[in-house]
Amino acid sequence: MLPQSLPAQLPLQTERLIDKREVMRRVGLGYTSIWKLMCEDKFPRSRELGRNKVAWVEREIDEFIRTRPVRRLKGD
Repeated sequence: MLPQSLPAQLPLQTERLIDKREVMRRVGLGYTSIWKLMCEDKFPRSRELGRNKVAWVEREIDEFIRTRPVRRLKGD
């Protein structure tokens, strides 16, 4: 039985959080570039986990990667 605070129709999903090193590895950008993109609302915002600790929702980073344009090649 679900707690009263959760509507019964909402499925419970497990979100995986990934740290800064993993985000930088996946997107191939340094933290300064990621920070700048976050400030411009062009990159998913990190979540505060505690004192000086942040993480990103893995699904949001995956979506960011999927929405990057495919590089055109000569002759396209």
